[in-house]
Amino acid sequence: LCSFVLIVPFPAADWIWRMGTFDRDLDDDEQQRLMCWYERCLQKHLYVHGTDKTLLSKNASFAGMAGSLVGQFPSARLVICERDALHVVESQFKSLADGCRFFGHLADAEPFRGRLVECLAFYYENLERVRAALPDDQYIEVPLWNLSRDTRAVISDIHEQFGRELAAATDEAIAAYENRPAPRREGRSPDLVPFGLDAKEIAGRFSPWRHNEEVRL
Repeated sequence: LCSFVLIVPFPAADWIWRMGTFDRDLDDDEQQRLMCWYERCLQKHLYVHGTDKTLLSKNASFAGMAGSLVGQFPSARLVICERDALHVVESQFKSLADGCRFFGHLADAEPFRGRLVECLAFYYENLERVRAALPDDQYIEVPLWNLSRDTRAVISDIHEQFGRELAAATDEAIAAYENRPAPRREGRSPDLVPFGLDAKEIAGRFSPWRHNEEVRL
Protein backbone atom coordinates (compact mmCIF):
# COMPACT_ATOMS: atom_id res chain seq x y z
CA LEU A 1 0.00 0.00 0.00
CA CYS A 2 3.01 2.31 -0.15
CA SER A 3 2.14 3.78 -3.52
CA PHE A 4 1.70 7.46 -4.35
CA VAL A 5 -1.15 6.76 -6.80
CA LEU A 6 -3.35 5.93 -3.79
CA ILE A 7 -3.86 9.69 -3.35
CA VAL A 8 -6.61 9.22 -5.97
CA PRO A 9 -8.96 7.14 -3.79
CA PHE A 10 -7.60 8.56 -0.51
CA PRO A 11 -6.89 12.27 -1.15
CA ALA A 12 -6.87 13.21 2.55
CA ALA A 13 -4.37 10.52 3.64
CA ASP A 14 -1.24 12.38 4.69
CA TRP A 15 0.81 9.19 4.86
CA ILE A 16 0.21 8.61 1.13
CA TRP A 17 1.18 12.16 0.16
CA ARG A 18 4.46 11.55 2.00
CA MET A 19 5.26 8.87 -0.55
CA GLY A 20 5.48 11.64 -3.16
CA THR A 21 8.05 13.50 -1.06
CA PHE A 22 9.77 10.31 0.08
CA ASP A 23 13.32 11.65 0.36
CA ARG A 24 12.22 14.66 2.41
CA ASP A 25 9.36 13.49 4.60
CA LEU A 26 10.05 9.85 5.53
CA ASP A 27 12.45 9.26 8.38
CA ASP A 28 15.52 7.10 7.90
CA ASP A 29 13.92 3.96 9.34
CA GLU A 30 10.90 4.21 7.04
CA GLN A 31 13.06 4.84 4.00
CA GLN A 32 15.30 1.90 4.82
CA ARG A 33 12.39 -0.45 5.45
CA LEU A 34 10.71 0.36 2.13
CA MET A 35 13.94 0.37 0.12
CA CYS A 36 14.87 -3.07 1.51
CA TRP A 37 11.43 -4.37 0.60
CA TYR A 38 11.77 -2.97 -2.93
CA GLU A 39 15.22 -4.53 -3.32
CA ARG A 40 13.80 -7.93 -2.35
CA CYS A 41 11.10 -7.49 -5.00
CA LEU A 42 13.75 -6.80 -7.63
CA GLN A 43 15.81 -9.80 -6.52
CA LYS A 44 12.80 -12.04 -7.12
CA HIS A 45 12.18 -10.40 -10.48
CA LEU A 46 15.76 -10.94 -11.64
CA TYR A 47 15.78 -14.49 -10.29
CA VAL A 48 12.94 -15.29 -12.70
CA HIS A 49 14.09 -13.27 -15.72
CA GLY A 50 17.87 -13.60 -15.42
CA THR A 51 20.42 -12.20 -12.99
CA ASP A 52 22.57 -11.08 -15.94
CA LYS A 53 20.00 -8.50 -16.99
CA THR A 54 19.76 -4.80 -16.25
CA LEU A 55 16.41 -3.53 -15.03
CA LEU A 56 15.04 -0.41 -16.70
CA SER A 57 12.26 1.12 -14.62
CA LYS A 58 10.24 4.04 -16.02
CA ASN A 59 8.45 5.54 -13.06
CA ALA A 60 7.88 9.29 -12.73
CA SER A 61 7.13 8.87 -9.01
CA PHE A 62 10.73 7.77 -8.49
CA ALA A 63 11.70 11.45 -8.79
CA GLY A 64 10.54 11.92 -5.20
CA MET A 65 12.68 9.05 -3.93
CA ALA A 66 15.68 9.30 -6.25
CA GLY A 67 18.09 9.87 -3.36
CA SER A 68 16.88 6.81 -1.47
CA LEU A 69 17.06 4.68 -4.61
CA VAL A 70 20.65 5.71 -5.31
CA GLY A 71 21.48 5.06 -1.68
CA GLN A 72 20.03 1.54 -1.87
CA PHE A 73 21.46 0.82 -5.32
CA PRO A 74 24.81 2.67 -5.53
CA SER A 75 25.46 1.49 -9.09
CA ALA A 76 22.07 2.73 -10.33
CA ARG A 77 22.14 5.09 -13.31
CA LEU A 78 19.53 7.76 -13.87
CA VAL A 79 18.03 8.78 -17.19
CA ILE A 80 16.39 12.07 -16.28
CA CYS A 81 13.65 12.73 -18.83
CA GLU A 82 13.14 16.48 -19.16
CA ARG A 83 9.92 18.13 -20.26
CA ASP A 84 8.67 21.67 -19.89
CA ALA A 85 7.17 21.93 -16.42
CA LEU A 86 3.86 23.32 -17.69
CA HIS A 87 3.33 20.21 -19.81
CA VAL A 88 4.27 18.04 -16.83
CA VAL A 89 1.71 19.75 -14.59
CA GLU A 90 -1.01 19.48 -17.24
CA SER A 91 -0.20 15.83 -17.95
CA GLN A 92 -0.25 14.87 -14.27
CA PHE A 93 -3.61 16.52 -13.63
CA LYS A 94 -5.09 14.97 -16.78
CA SER A 95 -3.91 11.51 -15.79
CA LEU A 96 -5.54 11.74 -12.35
CA ALA A 97 -8.72 13.68 -13.16
CA ASP A 98 -10.96 10.76 -14.19
CA GLY A 99 -9.85 8.62 -11.27
CA CYS A 100 -10.45 11.44 -8.79
CA ARG A 101 -13.93 11.98 -10.22
CA PHE A 102 -14.67 8.26 -9.94
CA PHE A 103 -13.82 8.37 -6.23
CA GLY A 104 -16.00 11.40 -5.61
CA HIS A 105 -13.61 14.35 -5.57
CA LEU A 106 -12.06 16.70 -8.11
CA ALA A 107 -8.40 17.06 -9.03
CA ASP A 108 -8.88 20.81 -9.44
CA ALA A 109 -10.29 21.31 -5.91
CA GLU A 110 -8.26 22.41 -2.93
CA PRO A 111 -6.36 21.15 -1.06
CA PHE A 112 -5.70 18.35 -3.61
CA ARG A 113 -4.70 20.77 -6.38
CA GLY A 114 -2.19 22.67 -4.28
CA ARG A 115 -0.67 19.56 -2.76
CA LEU A 116 -0.16 17.99 -6.19
CA VAL A 117 1.53 21.12 -7.56
CA GLU A 118 3.87 21.23 -4.56
CA CYS A 119 4.66 17.53 -4.96
CA LEU A 120 5.59 18.04 -8.61
CA ALA A 121 7.83 20.96 -7.65
CA PHE A 122 9.57 18.71 -5.13
CA TYR A 123 10.20 16.17 -7.91
CA TYR A 124 12.26 18.75 -9.80
CA GLU A 125 14.04 20.00 -6.68
CA ASN A 126 14.89 16.50 -5.54
CA LEU A 127 16.25 15.42 -8.91
CA GLU A 128 18.49 18.51 -8.98
CA ARG A 129 19.82 17.71 -5.53
CA VAL A 130 20.49 14.05 -6.35
CA ARG A 131 22.02 14.83 -9.72
CA ALA A 132 24.44 17.33 -8.18
CA ALA A 133 25.89 14.57 -5.97
CA LEU A 134 26.36 12.01 -8.76
CA PRO A 135 29.39 11.54 -11.02
CA ASP A 136 28.83 12.41 -14.68
CA ASP A 137 28.85 8.76 -15.77
CA GLN A 138 25.93 7.90 -13.49
CA TYR A 139 23.24 10.11 -15.01
CA ILE A 140 22.14 11.66 -18.27
CA GLU A 141 19.52 14.30 -19.03
CA VAL A 142 17.23 13.56 -21.97
CA PRO A 143 14.82 16.18 -23.36
CA LEU A 144 11.69 14.25 -24.27
CA TRP A 145 11.13 16.24 -27.45
CA ASN A 146 14.57 15.10 -28.67
CA LEU A 147 13.77 11.51 -27.79
CA SER A 148 10.69 11.56 -30.01
CA ARG A 149 12.32 13.50 -32.85
CA ASP A 150 15.72 11.81 -32.97
CA THR A 151 15.21 8.52 -31.16
CA ARG A 152 18.27 6.66 -32.41
CA ALA A 153 20.72 9.42 -31.56
CA VAL A 154 19.33 9.91 -28.06
CA ILE A 155 19.29 6.22 -27.18
CA SER A 156 22.80 5.85 -28.60
CA ASP A 157 23.94 8.75 -26.40
CA ILE A 158 22.43 7.05 -23.33
CA HIS A 159 24.27 3.82 -24.06
CA GLU A 160 27.55 5.65 -24.68
CA GLN A 161 27.20 7.67 -21.47
CA PHE A 162 26.79 4.48 -19.44
CA GLY A 163 29.45 2.48 -21.29
CA ARG A 164 26.99 0.07 -22.87
CA GLU A 165 26.66 -1.23 -26.41
CA LEU A 166 23.43 -1.01 -28.34
CA ALA A 167 22.01 -4.53 -28.59
CA ALA A 168 20.90 -5.78 -31.99
CA ALA A 169 17.33 -6.26 -30.77
CA THR A 170 17.26 -2.67 -29.50
CA ASP A 171 18.60 -1.40 -32.80
CA GLU A 172 15.86 -3.28 -34.66
CA ALA A 173 13.19 -1.92 -32.32
CA ILE A 174 14.39 1.64 -32.89
CA ALA A 175 14.28 1.14 -36.67
CA ALA A 176 10.73 -0.18 -36.46
CA TYR A 177 9.71 2.76 -34.28
CA GLU A 178 11.25 5.36 -36.57
CA ASN A 179 9.68 3.79 -39.67
CA ARG A 180 6.17 3.67 -38.24
CA PRO A 181 3.47 5.76 -39.92
CA ALA A 182 3.18 8.24 -37.05
CA PRO A 183 0.99 11.35 -37.37
CA ARG A 184 2.73 14.70 -37.30
CA ARG A 185 2.00 16.54 -34.08
CA GLU A 186 2.23 20.30 -33.96
CA GLY A 187 3.57 21.98 -30.85
CA ARG A 188 0.95 23.41 -28.51
CA SER A 189 0.76 25.27 -25.27
CA PRO A 190 -0.59 23.35 -22.26
CA ASP A 191 -4.08 24.22 -21.08
CA LEU A 192 -4.16 24.55 -17.29
CA VAL A 193 -7.48 26.40 -17.09
CA PRO A 194 -9.61 23.23 -16.68
CA PHE A 195 -7.69 22.52 -13.48
CA GLY A 196 -8.09 25.99 -12.00
CA LEU A 197 -4.42 26.82 -12.55
CA ASP A 198 -2.98 30.04 -13.94
CA ALA A 199 -0.32 29.30 -16.55
CA LYS A 200 1.78 32.38 -15.74
CA GLU A 201 1.63 31.64 -12.01
CA ILE A 202 2.71 28.03 -12.58
CA ALA A 203 5.40 29.21 -15.01
CA GLY A 204 6.80 31.41 -12.25
CA ARG A 205 6.64 28.63 -9.67
CA PHE A 206 8.47 26.24 -11.99
CA SER A 207 10.69 28.80 -13.73
CA PRO A 208 13.98 26.91 -13.11
CA TRP A 209 12.60 23.94 -15.05
CA ARG A 210 11.03 25.68 -18.02
CA HIS A 211 12.06 24.93 -21.61
CA ASN A 212 10.82 28.03 -23.40
CA GLU A 213 11.58 26.66 -26.85
CA GLU A 214 8.86 24.07 -26.26
CA VAL A 215 6.09 26.23 -24.78
CA ARG A 216 5.03 29.80 -25.42
CA LEU A 217 2.61 31.53 -23.06
